[in-house]
Amino acid sequence: MLSRSLRSTYYTTTLKSLSKVSTIAAKSSLRFQSTQTETTNIETSTTSKSNDIPNKATSNNSNNNGTSPQKIGNPFVSSLYQIANQNYTEFSPFFEKVQHAFQKASNGEKSRATFSMISVGNVLLTKILTIKEQTNNDVPNSILFKEIITLLIDNKMIHSSHFVRYLKELISEKKYVNALTVWIENVNYFRNNKNSFASKDADNLNERNFNLAGLSLYLLSLLANNEKSVDPEFIKLIFDKKKPSTLLTFERFVQSLQLPAEDSSTIVKLYSAFINASFDINSEESLKSINAISFSGRIVQLENIIDSNLQLYKGKESSIKPETLSVYMKALNTAKLYSRAIDIWKFASTHKIEINIDIWNQLLEAFTNIKIDGSKNKVASVWEIMQNGTKLNSKSYAIYLKYLLKNEEIEKAESILNDLKKNNSKLFDSDLRCSMIEFLTASNKTNEAFQLFKIYQKDEKFVPTIFVYNRLLSKLIVEKKYIDAETLLNELISAKYKSITPDTATWTTIIDFLLKSSAESGLSQDEILIKIFAIIDSMKSEKVQFNNVAFITVANNLLRNPQTQDVGFSILQHLESSNIKLNSVGYTGIITTFAKAGDMDNALYYYNKALSKGIPLTTIFYNSILKGYSNNPNIKATKEFMSKIKSSIKGNPNNNKILPNKYTYYFLLLQGVYAKDSQFVNETLKDLGESNTDLGNELPKILTSLKSNGYQVPESLFFKMK
Repeated sequence: MLSRSLRSTYYTTTLKSLSKVSTIAAKSSLRFQSTQTETTNIETSTTSKSNDIPNKATSNNSNNNGTSPQKIGNPFVSSLYQIANQNYTEFSPFFEKVQHAFQKASNGEKSRATFSMISVGNVLLTKILTIKEQTNNDVPNSILFKEIITLLIDNKMIHSSHFVRYLKELISEKKYVNALTVWIENVNYFRNNKNSFASKDADNLNERNFNLAGLSLYLLSLLANNEKSVDPEFIKLIFDKKKPSTLLTFERFVQSLQLPAEDSSTIVKLYSAFINASFDINSEESLKSINAISFSGRIVQLENIIDSNLQLYKGKESSIKPETLSVYMKALNTAKLYSRAIDIWKFASTHKIEINIDIWNQLLEAFTNIKIDGSKNKVASVWEIMQNGTKLNSKSYAIYLKYLLKNEEIEKAESILNDLKKNNSKLFDSDLRCSMIEFLTASNKTNEAFQLFKIYQKDEKFVPTIFVYNRLLSKLIVEKKYIDAETLLNELISAKYKSITPDTATWTTIIDFLLKSSAESGLSQDEILIKIFAIIDSMKSEKVQFNNVAFITVANNLLRNPQTQDVGFSILQHLESSNIKLNSVGYTGIITTFAKAGDMDNALYYYNKALSKGIPLTTIFYNSILKGYSNNPNIKATKEFMSKIKSSIKGNPNNNKILPNKYTYYFLLLQGVYAKDSQFVNETLKDLGESNTDLGNELPKILTSLKSNGYQVPESLFFKMK
């Protein structure tokens, strides 16, 4: 069997001693190659740029020839950049010059070039693609790349990014088994030379991509040999006995490969079947991933994974533990998907799974927050059932009291609290103490609430919630009690309570506090920003869990207000330059800000940087650039931009997330009209007519106007409008 023979090869290779690793690397003359000039959106950038992000992108941010600027200090590195920057009409002179540079370089120069070679190697591989395109050469990339790759291997300067690029080229040539053999032959070298995965980015995805390439090749080799049985032991070896990749991560990587749609779909299904066969819905690992996804704000992914997990247990629902469903409900409530949380309770009821107090609590939480007709009656009914049929705990009372206070039923809340203190004092834990503080803040007794909070803090067992911190902070700020507010803020910064993570409301409150208190102190905007950045840096140094999704959300909210736009933009740039990973929302905020100012060079700079940092290409994301061009027409630049988008779509025809939508065409047509470029408008109309795009409300208006002004609007579009 293929799996057995390859596994045997793998074992033989990996059991070789470290002293033989260099021999392994030197022997293999066919190992690595390049994909395309553009890096895929799942890979990390492997250039050796500084991590400091300039306020404005300059001409040094990019190079029209696709090469990096010449490095100074190492003659060997400089000579390679000079070679890459020259023009060639054939390959022989290029290869000869590169080989001569390696032969001429001293051992010291090569040793000092270890990290520079990450960028240099990719530049040389990209140069091959450039020469090939300019000379219309039809020699397979794997043959051309062999010259450069052999040099890198022989000189022990190969990096995983070069390797993965090579594997992707072999994949595009459908040499699946050959590529897997190459991966196996070289895995020992990479595993024992961690510098081969080096990256200057905070999130080093190089090793992950290396493993994902191995996984893809293994599954493709099964496909090539008509095998459908995945060997679990081989999967363990691929991931070096670490946790295998999630299905979603694997799918994203597969999308970056130039695979036929059928092959792509088949290997994803193979891996999905493997994941499903070994999946334990009740495992601690599974539940941790649910909590992590909920915490990160990935709402769609959370829904999909929960649905998928429950579907996997169809027919064996009785083996799902109540604790698992309560975790699911809590995660959905945290994501404000209250109706979905209620659906989980219905699921438990339908399949006769025990409904424990934690599930009841989460059901109560859902109904106290959901905005539907009759929600008050629902809360009352659930609370009555819980009182009569369950053993209420402190969490039950805390949820209900929070609901009463939110609805200003102060007297009822006070009655319950007094009764608990008198008859059930043992329940008065952190949750109920927090409810007491919430009660006082709701009663506009901020001083009493703050003093009681300080008293509770003397008890080591007391752990407040972030909600209580937020309520106290906001109340103290409204009442201009800045000293007390600063006391609470310092506790958050110093990580007094390890389990507390500032959320969106916290950061909104903190920035509101800094803006108001600083305004009264006469501080400038720059001084306010220094304070904000100091808080961020202090939290990082104290290892406070940094909810970057929440903070990015706050920064983007600031961008929407002209009075705070500069503050929001500066915050996002600070996060980006501090290696705090921005999400697509954060990068879109930066791009939109530059685009609004008419600075499309910087908008494009951050767009490309986002892709290099692993932000996936989506229609919504690239539309942010097209929207900028619609207000700052540049037909030539737009055509170049759309050419890259179309190439991505061609390489991933089954990825619906990157297909143009109604807004794409709206922005393109708008730009063409503003630029008075009838040819561009007609080309866009032709593309729109050949697509299955829903026209929405705005496109029909502009199409009607264009038709009346003599543009060539396809009849198929008018049929859609009817």
